[in-house]
Amino acid sequence: MLKTILLADESHFFRNFVKSKLVDTPYRVAAEAVNGHTAVLEYQQSQPDIVLLDNTMEFFNGLYALRQILHMNPEAKVIMCSAIGKKQLMDQAKEVGAKYFIGKPHFEGLIPLLNRLTN
Repeated sequence: MLKTILLADESHFFRNFVKSKLVDTPYRVAAEAVNGHTAVLEYQQSQPDIVLLDNTMEFFNGLYALRQILHMNPEAKVIMCSAIGKKQLMDQAKEVGAKYFIGKPHFEGLIPLLNRLTN
């Protein structure tokens, strides 16, 4: 059974890169967002199984969008993504309620993280 993903990242390149990593997996991108505000709206509309949420976006940053998504659904499965691998940011994301944190640009270990969230 396919699991749906909301992919929120300003970069068209990174959205396509992540989608390429999902080929031949049980995951598909059901919705995309280019900023935090759109991510919250898309989450509400598409109700995906998992959210991949970049931290650095316009309008709402990832942490703010994370709070809004978790306010709508405290059980939301959100993986925060960032090229800035600062421990403080990772700690904040986990404290707010992100399930995992993954570094850009390679998204190493993405599929195992998705599997952990859906099993």
